Amino acid sequence: MKRCTKCGIEKVAGEFSKDKSKKDGLYSCCKACKKLYKEANKERYREQGKLYYEANKEQILEWHKLYREANKERYREHDKLYYEANKERKREQNKLYRESNKEQIRERKKLYNANDSRRRDERYIAARIKNGYTREEATILRGIYKSTKRGEQNRDTCDQLFMAGLL
Repeated sequence: MKRCTKCGIEKVAGEFSKDKSKKDGLYSCCKACKKLYKEANKERYREQGKLYYEANKEQILEWHKLYREANKERYREHDKLYYEANKERKREQNKLYRESNKEQIRERKKLYNANDSRRRDERYIAARIKNGYTREEATILRGIYKSTKRGEQNRDTCDQLFMAGLL
């Protein structure tokens, strides 16, 4: 039996949290009083948590990364169960989002396709430069290739015609 320093009631040891720094190994106030205190000071705890996170952000993120790596299978199983339990709700949310943001989605697709086209052009030009073409020649070839039907055969044909001076 131990007396709580907050409420003054004598309680069994199971009613107190463990605290290694104390002589008897138990926290000085009971779990119920501790819970009431935390609820009353929720904002203060939240602020302290934010400050601690900002001061130790790198270590916390590293710890989370290591923990997630060590518990990959557990997370995978949890994600699978969560997905199965919320599949229909997620589908509905996605449908509502797409309906209410049609214009934004269309703009993002245009931007993505434009960027993807530029990336393909740059990869094509880089490959031609590796084959001995200058950047100008490779750019011209890319334009010719894009204006014809796509395919390996057309690409090789464009190269041959260009090298022969016919394009």
